[in-house]
Amino acid sequence: MMTSVSKAYDVVIVGGGLVGAGLACMLGNNARNSGFKLRVGLIEPFPPSTEDFETLNQRWSLSTKPNSETNSSFKIPSLRTSTISPRSIRALTSCGIWNKIPHNCIESVKKMYVWDEPAVNGLETLVFDASDVGADSLAVVVENRFLRAAMFHRLAELDSEVEIIRRKVDSVNTGQGSDTWPEVVTSNLSHPHTTERNSDAIQARVLVATDGRKSLVRDSVGLPWYSHDYNQHAVVANVASDVPHNGIAYQRFLSTGPLALLPVASGTLDGEPYHDRLFNVVWSTSRAEAHALKACSEHAFVTELNNALSLEGSAVDSIFRAGKEKRVQFKINEL
Repeated sequence: MMTSVSKAYDVVIVGGGLVGAGLACMLGNNARNSGFKLRVGLIEPFPPSTEDFETLNQRWSLSTKPNSETNSSFKIPSLRTSTISPRSIRALTSCGIWNKIPHNCIESVKKMYVWDEPAVNGLETLVFDASDVGADSLAVVVENRFLRAAMFHRLAELDSEVEIIRRKVDSVNTGQGSDTWPEVVTSNLSHPHTTERNSDAIQARVLVATDGRKSLVRDSVGLPWYSHDYNQHAVVANVASDVPHNGIAYQRFLSTGPLALLPVASGTLDGEPYHDRLFNVVWSTSRAEAHALKACSEHAFVTELNNALSLEGSAVDSIFRAGKEKRVQFKINEL
């Protein structure tokens, strides 16, 4: 396999997830606005799917229509969402990302109820209300796929500052001496399992690793890292309530771990459209209970959810029903 130096950049970012793509947008935007000549390369073999871009564009086309006309057109919400703070919104706005996301992809969290099992020192429920501080919302919830697609929309506009490199990283060479730039050895995607694929060494003055918890860059350069196992797993699901959520989020600290419900933008569940009644559930608990919650029937899951939220001191009035879409389970580690 032949290796040649293809290009050199001031900054090379490995990994085009939310962190890597967001950083590329910020660097590219700052370079364009300041006139500073900065060469940025973003190595990401799998940009957002065509379906994600099409769904985002569809939401834009429906964003000016009444909810009654759009509910049935919205697809099932993704299970992976992010809660974005006002300061993060300002940062995303300043680099041209936030205005790429239509309002019907975003759900505001206007109020949040937090309580324990059992109540601590007689305090049953903490209430955080945006109106108490004169704000429109405490935060907003958006699906990761929409946020990432918006970032790549912005990167397409910054193509003279940021180059998206659709290649696979094979290894990283840090070089010897202060005058040697790190090299990222990459290969194309056409023959991922053969030694005949074309290999390029991309040079970087600054190398940024945003390639996930199993980072090849981190391991290649020998960066130390620490992991702590919390002995907990999280089950993530979408549910619908019997009344509008009104922008209210809930979090209960159970003896087995926290249970959170975040309001999400309108979508369909079991083929039925819901407006202002969908929640994203993140239920952290023991591995055994998480496995049972993931594997149980829809009826059993929603029964357990309502029981967990309806104990004495609950702030929740709604009854929840689960969708038939797949529930997922994640192991919780500190990295």
